[in-house]
Amino acid sequence: LVGLLGTLLLPAEGPASRLTGVAFMVAVGSLLVVENRLGGILGIAFGGLGLLVGARGARGPRALVVLALAIFAVRVWLQLFLDRTNLTGYGIDLTHPYAYIGLIGGCLFVVLVAMMHQRFQARRIVLLPIGWAALVVPLLAGFLLHIEPLGAFIAGLTAVCLVWGLLRQAPEPNRLADLAAPLTGVSVTTAVLAAPWLVDMINASRGLRAGVLLAVLAVAILFMIAAMKRLPAVAQITDD
Repeated sequence: LVGLLGTLLLPAEGPASRLTGVAFMVAVGSLLVVENRLGGILGIAFGGLGLLVGARGARGPRALVVLALAIFAVRVWLQLFLDRTNLTGYGIDLTHPYAYIGLIGGCLFVVLVAMMHQRFQARRIVLLPIGWAALVVPLLAGFLLHIEPLGAFIAGLTAVCLVWGLLRQAPEPNRLADLAAPLTGVSVTTAVLAAPWLVDMINASRGLRAGVLLAVLAVAILFMIAAMKRLPAVAQITDD
C-alpha cells in the first residue's frame, strides 16, 4: 500500500528535472524507511513491488524508482557481505586508512566509468570494459587490500551511483542513469559471491598478490589495445 501510494509522487512522464528527481528520491526514500521500520526487509520488498507496478510503462519515472530501490537493495547485500566476512560485529571502520581508500576508490570508480561512457557513448563496445571492471575491481580491492576496504568501496560506489543517476536524468542517448543500478548490482553481487574466497585469501603472500595484479594489468592493457583498434582515432571523437 505504501509503495502504491508512493507512485502518486512520481513525476510526469518524460525526463524529470534534477530538483524533481531529488525531491522524489527523498520522499520515496522516507516511505521505504517507514516500510523497513514496520516490516523489515519484506516491507521494503513489497513497497518496492508497489512502486514498480505504479511506474510500469513510464520510462523516465521508472528510472527514478529503480534508483530508489537499488540503494535499499544494496544495503541488504552489503549486510550479507558483512555476515559472510565476519565483519557484522564491528562493521566497517571508515577511519581505517585502507577502508578510507576503498571509500574514495568506489567514488572515483563511478567518475571514471562516467568519463568513459561520455567519451564513447555512441559505441557499445565501451560497455565491455565497464562490465569487466565492475566484476574485477571489487575482487582486486578485497584481494589486494582487505575485505573491509571492499565493503567501503561498495558503499562509496553505491552513494555516487545514486547521486549521478539523479543528476543525469536529462534526455540523452545511453545515459549513465541507466547504468547506475546495474553497475552497482554487478559489483556488490561479485563482492558477496567472492566473500568466502576473499576470507580464505586474507593471508595470501605478497608475491601472489603482486602476480595477480600484474596478470590483471596485462589483460586490461591487451583489452584496451584490442578495443582501440576497433574505435576511430581518439582525435576524431569530440567531447560533449
